[in-house]
Amino acid sequence: MPYSLTNSDWRNINQTIYGINVEDDKSTFLFDVMKHLDLICPYTCGIFAKARVGHNGIVIDDYIGVNLLPEDTESINKYCLSSSAFIRGMCMLPKGSVTCGLSIDQFSQIQQMSFRSSIIPHNPNNTLTIVLYHDGKLQGFILLMRRDELKPFSSAHICAMEVLQPHISLQFNKIMNAEEKTVVQEDKGDKLQRIGKAYGFTKRELEVLTGLCEHKSDDEICYTMYITKSTLKKHISHIYAKMSVRNRIEMIRVINDDKWDK
Repeated sequence: MPYSLTNSDWRNINQTIYGINVEDDKSTFLFDVMKHLDLICPYTCGIFAKARVGHNGIVIDDYIGVNLLPEDTESINKYCLSSSAFIRGMCMLPKGSVTCGLSIDQFSQIQQMSFRSSIIPHNPNNTLTIVLYHDGKLQGFILLMRRDELKPFSSAHICAMEVLQPHISLQFNKIMNAEEKTVVQEDKGDKLQRIGKAYGFTKRELEVLTGLCEHKSDDEICYTMYITKSTLKKHISHIYAKMSVRNRIEMIRVINDDKWDK
């Protein structure tokens, strides 16, 4: 429903898109996005949850709350959010969506009694739920809530969130992928360092081993290390001898076997 948005709305949305696209710090991304959304769609309190589809439903890996009181954080936890039939239903849709809801009436009586400050409104129109998907994979969801005595969210707010949703999803995906790649690289580098120590490799031999494990060609390794092919062959021969292997296949098998890591 983009016709519900004014020129002023579009200017604010474009500024928000730019703000989201330049956020690249995983540790603050969730809070920063919530800060940007408050300018477009003012809310009393909110939740940004990182979630995925598990074997038994929705799994929430992490979440942050904005403007939540201490008693709120005690009652609104991962189990409370993941057990909500409304949230489960929204997150199981094949694509992300933006809709009004959730309301306190959609929780169990026991859960309702634990919501001491009643931050979750009774009116579903006072909550906006934004589900984030990227390439068919659930990333998480955002809840923007207004107290019952405040004006409900409008169709313009829903339209604005529908425009912003794919941009949030894309940037969230970039940040999470970058983090995963960094973790893999750090783990790999640490493992090679331990292998070098276990087999007594020299610094140059460890550089060659790293190149071999990254599936680089002989020419690429020589170019990177500024060595000749004959020197490379000597390094590889020393590596094989120290690891008691005859070729790269056996070398990789020994590395992956982890029996050397005592």
